[in-house]
Amino acid sequence: IVKRLVEAMNGTISVFSELNVGTTFSVEIPFKKVEKFKGKRKEVSNVFDNNLLKGKCILVADDDFLNQKITTHFLQKVGVDVIVVNNGLEALDILNTKHFDVVLLDINMPEISGEQLIQKKLGFKKNKQTPFIALTGNASKKDRDNYLNLGFSNVVFKPFKADELIEKISGFF
Repeated sequence: IVKRLVEAMNGTISVFSELNVGTTFSVEIPFKKVEKFKGKRKEVSNVFDNNLLKGKCILVADDDFLNQKITTHFLQKVGVDVIVVNNGLEALDILNTKHFDVVLLDINMPEISGEQLIQKKLGFKKNKQTPFIALTGNASKKDRDNYLNLGFSNVVFKPFKADELIEKISGFF
């Protein structure tokens, strides 16, 4: 996990280990020094203070463990009950047996992709009217329009910020 995070920030990680002495991990991340901000600061609303999503049940279908943990953390912080599945087949099974207030679907999952799953939405016993949000790294306007045309209610581009995710989900309540 650390290696992936470091590489995502264009950094490097190295290891030095000596038997019976110990191990040293070094991380180098190329940050640019930013001059002190001189303008007015924009007021940022704290999405974690609202109770709009408290008690809502959301399905997170994503095959990436790190994405699951990050998304779950953001949602649980605002009081959401989260159920996580690892692929499209698991999502398909649970969508036919349990109602969700919102479904977050990764587009590129094994077994059944998010695109394939959304096409089955009208056949779901419990979630025909449930909003489905696409989670994707495909961030072009064409991709967004394609996902909306497929039947997704909204799109969240990865990597996302907590307030962006919460805001898009809150729009349904």
